[in-house]
Amino acid sequence: MAQQLDSATDHRQAADQGEAQRQERKQPYDPATQQRPTPPRVGAPPPSPAPTPDESADQPDRPVRSDQSDQPDRRPDQSNQRNQSNQPDQTGPLNAPDLSEQEPNAEAPKPGRALAHGWCALSALHSRLEAHIERALEAEAELSVREYSVLDVLSDQHDGEGGHLRMNQLADVVVLSQSATTRLVSRLEDRGLLIRYLCPTDRRGIYTNVSADGRKLLERARPVHDIALREALHDAAQRPELAPLVTAVRTLGPTSRPS
Repeated sequence: MAQQLDSATDHRQAADQGEAQRQERKQPYDPATQQRPTPPRVGAPPPSPAPTPDESADQPDRPVRSDQSDQPDRRPDQSNQRNQSNQPDQTGPLNAPDLSEQEPNAEAPKPGRALAHGWCALSALHSRLEAHIERALEAEAELSVREYSVLDVLSDQHDGEGGHLRMNQLADVVVLSQSATTRLVSRLEDRGLLIRYLCPTDRRGIYTNVSADGRKLLERARPVHDIALREALHDAAQRPELAPLVTAVRTLGPTSRPS
């Protein structure tokens, strides 16, 4: 019985192979590929029909992974990013103090700054006064402020004890070096405004006095000097940083000459 079943199976397979060969010979020959299309395998399911052009355009091929539903969503959370962008930058040293809760305090003045500011104001006042007076003296008497100061100081000398100034003493009064004072006195002497002579009691000492021409020029220059000084002080008093100094200058009384 088993031999009969095997024989029937062999006859069926031989018949299927013969049918497949006959179907292959019926297929048209393709000269481009030089081969006939492969006939469908006997017993295989029929191929699915190809999609029409309209269907392929409307439904693009989008393969879906079988494990896509199991993977977590890795797209960035845009709402979280928006929240982070609105947060202030908190980078910095770990031990930095939190300044957001501290009350702003006024900057404490540094030691010595007030003194430096006062000196700058005093220097500015002196420069303003000297420049204004110099222009007036040059225009009316052809004298500089230093030359006027030397004539004014030497005009107060007298023949009594300590009434004459030596060159180093004169330099201290006009606030110049001794060499600069000597050159200034020589220039005024050349103009005939000063005269120098030996001290009668000390042959090593040299006295300097204002000449007659020097006294005439000084009498003409003093009103010019005083008017220019008052004008310069009035202008400086309009500036808040100089007004206290102007008040102090106006309240000063006459002082004695340094000896």
